Amino acid sequence: MFFSSLKTFALAAVLVASSVDKPEDSPLKITEFLCSELIDISDLSKEDKVTRIRPIVDRYMDAEGQASFVAGPRWQKATPEQKREFRSWLDPYLYSAVVDSVATWDVVRCSANPLVFGDKVEVTVATMKEKEDGDYAISVFTMYLVFVRASDGFRARDIVNSSGGSLLSVVKQEVQQQGTFGPMAVFVLRSPGEFGSNSGLDK
Repeated sequence: MFFSSLKTFALAAVLVASSVDKPEDSPLKITEFLCSELIDISDLSKEDKVTRIRPIVDRYMDAEGQASFVAGPRWQKATPEQKREFRSWLDPYLYSAVVDSVATWDVVRCSANPLVFGDKVEVTVATMKEKEDGDYAISVFTMYLVFVRASDGFRARDIVNSSGGSLLSVVKQEVQQQGTFGPMAVFVLRSPGEFGSNSGLDK
């Protein structure tokens, strides 16, 4: 898989969040706030990190836009019921991947830099993990968070790694190949028999 582990995706996705009281903030301010949050929770237990992270991810990921991108042109033709069904497969995968992975890492340094084009923020993160010999290993990586403006503030639409690889493009390819989500996820948007013969999703 393009992203060799969920670490980069998970840490990056949590970085898109801000406090619920600051939906009007810019992508840079949101990311700076989350950098401080990630460092603040680094000493918590995995369970406590999950408690802190999950509502942030739920609030500030652009789940609707992500589902639309992954589904492709079929999304516009899908009925509300079909969209709900598709997201019932997609959302838990993305959210669980983010929350469960981030909860296993300790962030010791995080910085955000705005890019001159679009609503993108460059983020550099350093994580620490104890090795078997008792020493600590530091991992440093850079990613780019792509924001969109929603009616209630900015949300994160995509995450791009330092090589230019798009997270959503990878997920879309997996769905098309019936990999990560299994054939049922594709079936939801391709089979007219499930929701009626006139859905038009196979066109």
